[in-house]
Order: sequence, then C-alpha cells, then structure tokens
Amino acid sequence: MEKISISGLQHVSDVVDEANEKIRMYKEGRIKPYLTFSPKLNDKIVGFYKGDQIVIAARSGVGKSSFAVNIIKDLAEKYDDLVFIYWSFEMKNWKNIVRIYSSESRKEVKDLLSAKRQLDEETISSLISAGNELKKTNMYFRDIPVNYMQWETKVKEVAKLFPGKTIVNLLDHTRLPNQANERTEEEKITNLMLAGMRLKNEIECINIFLSQLNRKIEDGVITFFILFLSFFVLPFSSSVIQFFINNNYCRRSFVSI
Repeated sequence: MEKISISGLQHVSDVVDEANEKIRMYKEGRIKPYLTFSPKLNDKIVGFYKGDQIVIAARSGVGKSSFAVNIIKDLAEKYDDLVFIYWSFEMKNWKNIVRIYSSESRKEVKDLLSAKRQLDEETISSLISAGNELKKTNMYFRDIPVNYMQWETKVKEVAKLFPGKTIVNLLDHTRLPNQANERTEEEKITNLMLAGMRLKNEIECINIFLSQLNRKIEDGVITFFILFLSFFVLPFSSSVIQFFINNNYCRRSFVSI
C-alpha cells in the first residue's frame, strides 16, 4: 500500500516504528523513570517520566501540598538532571521550606513556628543542615500568581537556561493562577492544562498540578489511585493521573506509601 504524506498528520507506519523504538529503549534502560521515596507510589505510576502530566486531587487541607513538596525534595536529592519550579500560589515560598523541615524533623509546622514551644539546639542544627542540602539543588519558587500564558513563557525561558535537564513544574493549585482572557474558571483551568500539554510535548517537562476537589465529589470516592483513560478524566492526555486522597490517607502517607 502506498504511503501518502499528508501535512499535519503522521502515517501509521511511522507511528508503529516510533512505538517499537520506544519499547526497545525502555527494555534496554535508555529511558528510565524518576523514582520517588515511595515504593507503593512507584508501583502505581511506574515513577515519573519525561513528558508526564500529573494531577494530585483532593479537598482542601488534607495534605496535598506537603505530599507534593516531599516528592520533589526526594527527587531533587536523587537526580541532578532535574530542575524544579514550585509555583506556590497559595502559600509564601519560605513556608514550603518549613514544610520540608517539618517532614525532616517529624515535627508539625505549628511547632516549628511556635514562640511557646522552643526548639532545642539539636533540632535547629538539623534543620539548618537540611536547608544547606536543599541549597545545592536546582529548585526555584514563585509565590506571585501568573496567568497561563506567563507561566508557559517562563517555563520555556527556564528550559533554555538548563539545556539537557528536565524541568519539573509543581503548581499549587490549579484554581489560583491569574485570569488571562477567560470568562469562567473552567476556561482558566482548561487553558492551564492545555499550556501544560504544549510544554510537556515541546520540552518534555514534567507537570504536577495540585487540584482541590469539591467535597461532594470527594465524598463518593474511595481512597485509591486510578489511572483514567483520557476521555474519563479530561480531554487532555492519557498521561494524566488523578490521585483521590482523603484526610486519613494524607496524614499517614509519608510513612506508609
């Protein structure tokens, strides 16, 4: 059968060849995942790959941000070919460092920031040591919201500054970016997700979006990980993963995952 070239379309024979080559690359270890501290999480999502777009979804206050912060800290310590951008639109940058300290010291954030509960010198010394280790990583923060166009432009700008490295975007959370020309919140989130799709396809970055679920939605969801087909989740990508996590799961996640 004659293969006819059509502008803007890829013939199945080329797609088959690409798929076969990818399988060989995975089998030979030329493409490897970025593995987290959690064997169970790695088992569910097979680690993070270049070009992944992840949605961590749960209602407010159950530990999404702490969970995600500890993931990127762990990855930053293991892999020197990653560059992290934490788009912290809900919380000041320094407070996310305190969240990391909280995990390191096994103390609650309120205890670390309390004037009544004085930290001992050993704890303070260990926190300073943890901070010095973080300084060695390629991790950047922004706590001033941007719209999807500004976000996309900045990510590309950072990618050019780090050739050969993979950008990891952690955006907290999807309802907080500024509006561009959108009329509804749905349009705003759609534009953000589509911008993420363009970025991951163009520069093979990893996008991790934190999303707040409506309580009515979450009430009917059992705690587990599900990989949805793209038409079940959002019409964006088959690499979108949604994590439905409730309060109990988040509170024990750093120990049991």
